[in-house]
Amino acid sequence: MLINLSDDRDFSPFAKMGVAIGVYEAKDICFSVEKLLNGFAFKNKSYDEAAEYINYKNDGKALQRVMAIIYKHIGS
Repeated sequence: MLINLSDDRDFSPFAKMGVAIGVYEAKDICFSVEKLLNGFAFKNKSYDEAAEYINYKNDGKALQRVMAIIYKHIGS
């Protein structure tokens, strides 16, 4: 469950992706907790998209990308 009481509802896309419940008003928090506890079904096909959004790419090459950035900035 993502609670976002700000005016920027698109700040975190996970509710739109179907992998989280978005709560945008305080009065809806209790209702949303009940949905979660009663087995709210998430869209399984969106898990990979959400994981890639968070992790950029799940290809096992994250360390290589980070090292390339470090070497670029230190001039090696």
